[in-house]
Amino acid sequence: MMKKTSFQILVALMIVLFFSTTSAASYNFFGGFIPQGTPEIDGVLEPKEWDAMGHITLYKFFGEDSKIEIRLMWDQNCLYLGAETEDFELWVDDYNASTPWESTWDDDAFQWDIDPDRSRDEFMQPDDRTFAVNANGSAYRFDKGNGSGGTAGATEIVDKILYKVRYNGRLNDYTFGEISSESRKDGGFTVEVAITWQNLFGSENASAPSDGYALGMNFKSIEDDTGGPLAPEYHKEWKRVFDELTAFMGEDRRPENWAEFVLSSKRDSTPPAPISGLRTSRTNAFSTKISFTATGDNGSEGYAEAYDIRYSVSGITKDNWNTAMVYQNNFHPQKSGKQETFKIIGLEPGTSYSLGIKAVDERGNASLLTTASVTTSSASPGDKGFITSDPGGRYFSWENGEPFVVIGDNQGIPWPRIRIFYDGDMWDKMKGRYRNFYEEEGVSEGRDYLRYLSDHGVNTIRLMAESLDLEKPVYLFEDVSNGPDNIRFNDDTLRFLKTLLDECANYNICVVIVPFDTFYYKDKWPEIPFSTTMGGPMSEPSEFFDPANREYLKAILSKLAETVGDRRNLLAWDIVNEFDSDDLIHGWNRAPFEKREETVNDLATYMRSIDPNHLICLSSVRWNPIFTTHQTGENRVMPGDDAALVLNDRNFDFNSTHTYYHDIRDPNYNHPNNRGAYLVADMDNTIAPAVRISQGLQFYYANSLTPKPYFNTEAGPLGRYTPEYDQYFTEEDDYQYFHNMIWAHLASGEVGTGLRWPGAMLGDHALADQMRKYQLALRHFISENLDFSGFQPVQIGSYMEISNTDIPIVKTGITDGKQGIIFLVNDERRQANGTIFGARLMVPKLDAYGEFNVEFWNSYDETKTSPIRTAPVESDASGQILLDLPAFSKTRVIKFYKTGSNEPDGPFAEYDENGNNQWEKSEAVAAVTDYLVYGKITREEAIAIVTGYLLSKSVDDTELSLTE
Repeated sequence: MMKKTSFQILVALMIVLFFSTTSAASYNFFGGFIPQGTPEIDGVLEPKEWDAMGHITLYKFFGEDSKIEIRLMWDQNCLYLGAETEDFELWVDDYNASTPWESTWDDDAFQWDIDPDRSRDEFMQPDDRTFAVNANGSAYRFDKGNGSGGTAGATEIVDKILYKVRYNGRLNDYTFGEISSESRKDGGFTVEVAITWQNLFGSENASAPSDGYALGMNFKSIEDDTGGPLAPEYHKEWKRVFDELTAFMGEDRRPENWAEFVLSSKRDSTPPAPISGLRTSRTNAFSTKISFTATGDNGSEGYAEAYDIRYSVSGITKDNWNTAMVYQNNFHPQKSGKQETFKIIGLEPGTSYSLGIKAVDERGNASLLTTASVTTSSASPGDKGFITSDPGGRYFSWENGEPFVVIGDNQGIPWPRIRIFYDGDMWDKMKGRYRNFYEEEGVSEGRDYLRYLSDHGVNTIRLMAESLDLEKPVYLFEDVSNGPDNIRFNDDTLRFLKTLLDECANYNICVVIVPFDTFYYKDKWPEIPFSTTMGGPMSEPSEFFDPANREYLKAILSKLAETVGDRRNLLAWDIVNEFDSDDLIHGWNRAPFEKREETVNDLATYMRSIDPNHLICLSSVRWNPIFTTHQTGENRVMPGDDAALVLNDRNFDFNSTHTYYHDIRDPNYNHPNNRGAYLVADMDNTIAPAVRISQGLQFYYANSLTPKPYFNTEAGPLGRYTPEYDQYFTEEDDYQYFHNMIWAHLASGEVGTGLRWPGAMLGDHALADQMRKYQLALRHFISENLDFSGFQPVQIGSYMEISNTDIPIVKTGITDGKQGIIFLVNDERRQANGTIFGARLMVPKLDAYGEFNVEFWNSYDETKTSPIRTAPVESDASGQILLDLPAFSKTRVIKFYKTGSNEPDGPFAEYDENGNNQWEKSEAVAAVTDYLVYGKITREEAIAIVTGYLLSKSVDDTELSLTE
């Protein structure tokens, strides 16, 4: 009873606080299209019944039972909703016949929130709807908003809502403390729902909307892993969060930030309007920026699906459009009327191009052609341009098109080997005096260190432009008392930044620069030049985000851009380090979310105006899936808008979080002092960090509606938890921890390895030689037979299957159907398993009938520049391959890539003199595509066209019968 009361108080507190703020920025989130069709409501999500256009994969954050498959469809009668939720612990034990709806928030359940008119109100209104159902279908809830943050029952106008639920497992079978017991894990539950338009709109006279109609929608998973009333206490430091609420993008009960979904008719034949206002700018040797006004679907309304961009050294017209070079991209169109800006890279220096662009809708209808012309400049020898986002939207590349996969870590100005490049006085704590390391130790030792990093595959470091961790800080700016126009900068630090970037360039190392060392602002505020104690305008750190102080911040950014903004190896500006670090104990600011949001967006816009060449990011330390804006107490949280800002803000070129998850920041959880009542110590504490990285990236990508690279710019053991190695976390453990982390990053689809914060255990803040060797081994792995240009992988860890062994294996992997990376870990968290022999791995989501090479690598031996084994395999009709795994004791890394196709001939194969199958180009195949894919024609029309084609080829009756 106490548990129930506590949770109700928590929810009440969350609601009161949650609804006390509004977002300072407006985000238009496009979730996708809802295809037309009518599935059978039987609790089985059959892919053949649910159009793939309406398929969304989401992930919960904490549990390893994380995958959620969402399906959406519509017809003239209903909106159809489907969800398949993975859940190892199924509970429906709070059902009460007199109050059945309580089971939809206290037990395992799934919930849809719908804003039928896409009004985007701050709170749910009476015309908004919620449908929730528990895991065995015994209780459901159909609610409407009350306009002030709550909900009440809604009337079912026409018939009862039709739904069907099926679950896989045993209800109320407690196995939480025995998660290694694979045989006792439940599978999850599946829901299918049909809501009539009359019920959705609250009127018996309501009719079905038409193609292009927009709905606001949010999804919510309610996970009860322990029975009894729900208790999602997110800030408890447990190995496993007991109960979990996962709202899509964290936006529960907040229609203004729900995703927008648009109805798509099979018969849509109206193309988007032509692109308008196309212009080019900032053209250099390898790239140009194109800008234009977004058009929409059905003329100038809503959203197009994609942009078809092509280029040619001769003019582009509608007649030669098909012969122009296609610019492969993953640019997602914004809503009609929005301003679009994209960078076109990989152009040849000193060349004149004609550029052409069409907007394409979800049914394949294309707009008329719009063109522009551009001439690139000449290039200097060795120049590759600046680093930018790859047009595939998931990785980095140089402007000349060469991929850039990050391998690196964090560095600091006063850290040994780096401080050698600082030609000025710096405090030496050991000697108790100021020293000039540049003069005393000589720059050659620093160059040797950079060469050592480069020789071990390192191509990226991240650096604070000031360092406040010393007893006597290294300042970037020393005095702001005379106003933003008269800031006194530290010339030694400015000179150091230029020197370091130039020296790094000699060894092909790029640098991420963080202007403000905010981590120390709270503890060292009296020593920060911004503070009133030092003559500055701010009485405490939160005033960093006050509008009145913004010109100071811009002046500092301007000075940095003036100093090193021309460097090609400046990878990015991390505009404000951990802007959302606001917890009660360690957070550096308590500014209202709106002020922080407004400030970072304004700073990003300003930085781009003075330095349009370099990437800009915002680092977040809020790994929690609710993305709290404030802790209201030690174990109390307030849901907020951070998911919108951190993952979906177009002002920032890539997403960056600091993944200090509990198993990562504190791998020494096994220490007796760290064990709480619910903790189960891992036998091997190097495995959970890899699992958490995979889970985190799944969650981030699922909640990023705008395709962007993800770059973990800081993570590792924190000194406050793990100050030194001991018997519970040894130096050898750290090597394996580091190994598992970098491979989990790569195999989860990150831009590279992530950047380790060294940790207090490592002498001189330097990664150990063994860690550097692991970086080099990874560099060898990615050097050949993987093409990161335009690579747009999906995560397949939750879809891969292991057979021929009872040993649990952690599976992480990515693929785009043509190539991929897999990282397998022998899961010895609960027991020692020994070497794994004879296991088989099923890898899905590949091109059907593909011929692949599969390479198995030794990720521990940096001397190996080739795989230990290569095997040719062929995928089947469903796009799956089966791999016989070489024996391994700890981990195994795998890459695969397509080498050809072995698609069997159909009964209607017809080859020309060049061996091309003419059937594939025939009007018959086009008709099938128009019916099955685009819905432009009816089934009967498609059959008539195919039959006519076959008759014209004089096929026999047996083949003709295959028309169906």
